[in-house]
Amino acid sequence: LALLPLGGYVKVSGILDESMDPNSTGADYEYQSKKTWQKLWFTSAGVIFNFILAFLILGFIYFYSGYPQNKIGFVQEEFGDIPIEKIEVNGLPLEEKESFLIDVTYQANTDYSDTINGFIKVDNKSANLVFKNLTEKKIDILSFKLPSSITKIDSTPSEYSNQISINVKENIVEIKPINNSDVLNKPFIKFAKIYHNEITHNKTPAFEAGIQRGDRIISVENKKVKYARDIVDIISSGTKNLNFEFERNGNIHSAQIKPLFYQKYDIYGEKNNKSRIGVIFSPEKLDFFEAISVASYETLNSERIGLTTTVKNIFYLITGRLSLDLMSGPVGIAKISGEVSSNEGFLGLLWLMAALSISLGVINILPFPGLDGGHALIAIIEKLKGGKLSAKVQVRIQQIGMLMLMSLFAYIIFKDLWKLF
Repeated sequence: LALLPLGGYVKVSGILDESMDPNSTGADYEYQSKKTWQKLWFTSAGVIFNFILAFLILGFIYFYSGYPQNKIGFVQEEFGDIPIEKIEVNGLPLEEKESFLIDVTYQANTDYSDTINGFIKVDNKSANLVFKNLTEKKIDILSFKLPSSITKIDSTPSEYSNQISINVKENIVEIKPINNSDVLNKPFIKFAKIYHNEITHNKTPAFEAGIQRGDRIISVENKKVKYARDIVDIISSGTKNLNFEFERNGNIHSAQIKPLFYQKYDIYGEKNNKSRIGVIFSPEKLDFFEAISVASYETLNSERIGLTTTVKNIFYLITGRLSLDLMSGPVGIAKISGEVSSNEGFLGLLWLMAALSISLGVINILPFPGLDGGHALIAIIEKLKGGKLSAKVQVRIQQIGMLMLMSLFAYIIFKDLWKLF
């Protein structure tokens, strides 16, 4: 197996690993001859470097391309949202708690042409219908209800127009793949442009408060804020009017802004409180030391790829709260890498590398036979026991662990190949 290019493998002298070789001469340099703390340090070294690598990658990204701070890049004039109701997948109603994984969304077309004030205007007569299917579930028919204002649906702007049929009857839209196409199995597709009578969307709180491009928010509710993440945390904590202080052309201004509150299901099927005011923050270049500081924070706390998020996701996968369909192996990762490379370029690939490095570190430290954490657990057990486990016991533990790991590995590869072909 070590000949296959599926990862790194090192046979450590005197350790009982997936090679199932229990032989140990008792030499000082062998793993079994080391003290417990040395074994723990040795088995965790690879995991530690996984986290260090992610930290270094994120530090480079923030130093090179910047990080969203408290300076406003664009102000949305309106929120271009309309509800899409009664979504059905394969003839069955989609449960609301599944909306993070499978959903149809209305995305209004926006106009960034006002570069002076940086206002984002919404096209009130057209939008795109976007479908997500994160688990890449097999879907043969998709239907949903649109508001009464819809007048026309056009699939021709989509690259998938020749792979789907769209039928509309009394504002019920029914979409089917053509010729067994897997178009509805893809994670994200923009499958049609819709036209409707003019809709009056809600003005955003930031626009109504007179916020402009280039303003720098310096405090919210008398709490100093430096990064966009700080502002998001504060405005998501409630629905009341908040006191914003912002700097414009060297002068300090204040405004009362009431964020728009809404509830949204997350990947765990839990409804979370969210708020928004209608601004987009500009990434700003960081100096070397600040990039290092921000990278440290994001490695631990990033909502997308951070260590705490990864630990939570893996825990929920193990306990069954998250579907194994969300996991990917070498085949799935290769597919995702190609998509990220074509859509997001080199920096997107670096993000993916950091995410994979953190995930690999967390998985390897799990106290499971065959993984680094499994070896660490055995070292702890031997310390508490006051003696070594017999070679027979260790072999049996490794056999059981490797059987379970290889079964999971085979399942994930089969699942990825099934999705691919």
